[in-house]
Amino acid sequence: MSVHDCLGVARKRKLLWTKELMELCLALLIGAQTCESMGAQAARRGDDLPELFRAAQQDSAAGRYGQAAKEYIQVLQIDPTLIEARFNLALAYHALGRYGLAIAELEKVVRARPTLVGANLFLGIDYLKEKRCPEALIPLRKALQAEPSNRDAQHALAACYVTTEQYAQAAEEYRELAASDPDRADALYELGQNYQGLASHLAERMSQAGPDSAWSRRLGGDLLAGSARWIDAAMNYRKALAADPRLPGLHTSLGDVYLEQGKLTQAKEEFQTELSLDPNAQDAWLGLAEAQLTNSEPQKALESLSRVVDIYPPFLSPRSESPWVELSPASAAQAIPAIQNAPAMPGKHFLLAKLYQIAGDESKAQEQWQLWQDDSMRESAKRSGAGGDMGDCRAHRVDRCLQYLQSRPHLDSGDQMLLGEALFSLGRYADCASRSAQVLSTNKKNLQAAYWLARADMKLADASFSELLQRSPDSWRAHEFAGIADELRDQVDDAIREFQTAAKSHPNDPELHQRLGKLFFAKKSFAQAEEELRKAIELDPGHALSLYLLGRVYLERHDTGQSIPYLQAALQHEPDLLEAHAALGQAYVHSEQPALAVKELQKALSIDQYGDLHYLLYVAYHKLGKEDMARQALARSQELRKHAAALRQARVSEAAEEERRK
Repeated sequence: MSVHDCLGVARKRKLLWTKELMELCLALLIGAQTCESMGAQAARRGDDLPELFRAAQQDSAAGRYGQAAKEYIQVLQIDPTLIEARFNLALAYHALGRYGLAIAELEKVVRARPTLVGANLFLGIDYLKEKRCPEALIPLRKALQAEPSNRDAQHALAACYVTTEQYAQAAEEYRELAASDPDRADALYELGQNYQGLASHLAERMSQAGPDSAWSRRLGGDLLAGSARWIDAAMNYRKALAADPRLPGLHTSLGDVYLEQGKLTQAKEEFQTELSLDPNAQDAWLGLAEAQLTNSEPQKALESLSRVVDIYPPFLSPRSESPWVELSPASAAQAIPAIQNAPAMPGKHFLLAKLYQIAGDESKAQEQWQLWQDDSMRESAKRSGAGGDMGDCRAHRVDRCLQYLQSRPHLDSGDQMLLGEALFSLGRYADCASRSAQVLSTNKKNLQAAYWLARADMKLADASFSELLQRSPDSWRAHEFAGIADELRDQVDDAIREFQTAAKSHPNDPELHQRLGKLFFAKKSFAQAEEELRKAIELDPGHALSLYLLGRVYLERHDTGQSIPYLQAALQHEPDLLEAHAALGQAYVHSEQPALAVKELQKALSIDQYGDLHYLLYVAYHKLGKEDMARQALARSQELRKHAAALRQARVSEAAEEERRK
C-alpha cells in the first residue's frame, strides 16, 4: 500500500488527523519494510508473522478494524517488541471506540518511544474520551513540545482545559489555532464556535451549580434573547428578578426585551426601575431614550441621552457604527426638527447623526458625527488628570474607575469583578474574560465571575462571526453560520437552504451533512435525513451523533433491525450519549429483547421528562414476568406525565401572562 493510498483512505474515513495520517503511513511503511526483514527470521522460526502483519494492514486500510485488531494481536503474540504493530493495534481500537484498550496499548508504545508524536496525541485524546483529563495533559503537552504547530494536539489540549475548568488556557489555545490557520474564513468561524462553546459550557455549569440563582437565570435570558426568543427570555429575567430584585442590569435587560416586542410602556417602566436603583446606569438611560424615540418623544429622548453623556461620554462611541435605535426612515425624519430646535445639551449631535443616518441623509449624518466627535474630545480633555477613586466606579465613570483599580497593588475578588465589568463596558471583552477566569480559578462557585466570563465569550464569538460575514460573506463558512442562526430561530427551511448552499461549496464536511440530516429528521423527511446522515457517516464513521440520528431514522420507520447496529455503534464511540441508550432500549423492546431493553433504559432514565422511557421499562419488565417492577415503572411513568403536563400548563400560563403585559 502506497503513502498516497494510505492518506486517501484515512482522510476519507476521517478517523485520524493530518499529522497522525503521516504517522500511520510511516508505521505501515516501516511495517512493510519490517515484513521484508522478518522474512528470513520467520522462515527460520517457522511462523507466518509477515503475512499476518500484511493482512492486518490491509484490513485496517479497508476499515475492517475488528479483524485488523485480531491480526495485530496475533502478530504481537509472536513478537511483543514490534512497536509498529502495537501502535496500529491502538489505532484500530480507537477507530472501534474501544478507548480503554487503545490507552493500554498506547501507554506501552509511549514507554518504548516517548517522543512519538502520534502516540502521545492519541493517548491524550483517548484519555479525554475516558474522562481522564488530568492524565491527558501530559501526553498532549509532549506532542506539542515535539511539534508546536500540531493543531490536533492544540484542539485536544483546549478541550482538556475546558473540561478541567482552565478557561483562560483554553481561550489562549483557541486564539493560537485561529492565528495559525491560513484560511481566514475558517479561522474566524472556528474561533467563534469555540467561544460559543465556552459560553455554553459555562451556562451548563451555572445551571448545575445554581439553577434558580439570579446569575444563572440572567444568563439563560441573555442566551434566549440572542436567539430572538423574547417571551422565554422575559420569563427568565423575571425569575432572576424574583431571586434577586436588586441585581444590577436585570431590569434593563427585561426592558430591552420589551422594546423588541414593541411593549413600550413596560419597557419604560423597567428602565425607570433600574434607574431608581442606580441613577447612573447608562444602559438604562440609553434604553429609555430608545423607547422615547420609538414612542415619538424626541425631546425626552434627547434629555435621557444627555444623561448618558454626563455620566461617561465614551459610552456612546461603540454605538457609532450602527443606527442604535430601530426607527423607520420616515419616523427618523419626523423627529429631526424637534431635536434641531431643542436647546444645546450633551448628546444632541450624536442623536442628530443617528437620525440623519436612519433617514438616509449621509452627508448631514457625517457633519453631525464630526461635531459629536469634537464635543467628545473637548469633554475628554476636561476629564483627564488625576486618577480616580471608588466613587468613580460607583458612578460608572469607567475610564477613571479603570485607572483607579489598575493602580492598586492587590485586588480582592470583588474588585476583580468590578474591574472585569469595567473592561466589559469598554468593549475589552478578552481582558474581561481573562479577569473573570482568574476569579473563577480561585473560587469555582463564583456565579458572578462565571456569568461575566460567559458574556465576554459571547461577545468575542459575535465579533468573530461579524468579521467572518464582513470579510467572506459568500464563503461556505458564512452560509453555515447563517444556517445555525436560522436553526436557533426555528426557521428550519431557511436553515436547510443555507446548509445546502454551504455543502455545495464544501461537500466533504461531515458536520454539514449531519446538520442537514438532523433538520430533515425533525421535519420527518426520513428519506432525505437518511441520505444526508449516510454521507456524514461515510466522511466520519466514528461520529456518535450521526450514528445515533441514523439509528433514530430507522427506528421511526419501524425498521428495528437496521436501527440497532447504528445505535450500538454510537454508544461505542460515546458511551455517555443518553439519548442513544434510550433509543436502543426502545429498539430492544420492539425486537422482543426485554432483558437488553431494561439494561439500556435504566441508563437513560435521568432524561425521562415525559414518562415515555418508564413506560417502555414497564413493557420490558412485563415481558420478563417481573410484575412488581413493571407496576413501579408504570406508576413512575404516570407520575412523570402528570408533572410534565403541569409544567407545560404553567409555562403556557407564564407565556400568556407575558403576552398580556401591554
